[in-house]
Amino acid sequence: METKEEFKKVSEIVEHLLETNVRCRNDDKFLTYLVMREFTNIFIPFEDFNKMPAFETIKRVRAKIQNTEGRYPPTDQDVIEKRKHREAEVKDFITIKDGREGLGMSTMAMTTRGTEVKNTRGNRY
Repeated sequence: METKEEFKKVSEIVEHLLETNVRCRNDDKFLTYLVMREFTNIFIPFEDFNKMPAFETIKRVRAKIQNTEGRYPPTDQDVIEKRKHREAEVKDFITIKDGREGLGMSTMAMTTRGTEVKNTRGNRY
C-alpha cells in the first residue's frame, strides 16, 4: 500500500473509532489495538497486547539510536531511500496545503455513543 493510501485508510479508521468508541479517545493503546484488527486476522487478547510496548516507542528508540546517536545505521540502501521518501510524504500529508486540512488539522465529532463497534469485517470490540 502506498504511503498516501495508507494514511488515508488509517485516517478514516481512526476517525471512525474516535467517533464511535469513547474509550479510543482516551486510550492510544486500545485505539492501536482496534486499528491493527482492521488490517490483520491476527487475534491477540487485549490484555496481552497491552503488555507490549507501543509500536511508536519501538520506532522512536530505533530512530534515536540510528539518527541521534549514529549507531547501527541501516545497511540496505533501499531502506534508507524508502525512509527518506516516507518521511517526505508524511510531512506533506500532515501539513496544510492549498487550504485543505492535513492529518494534524482534522476535527472529530464529539459523541456519547456506546463503546461496542464493528470493524469493516464485522468483528465486534
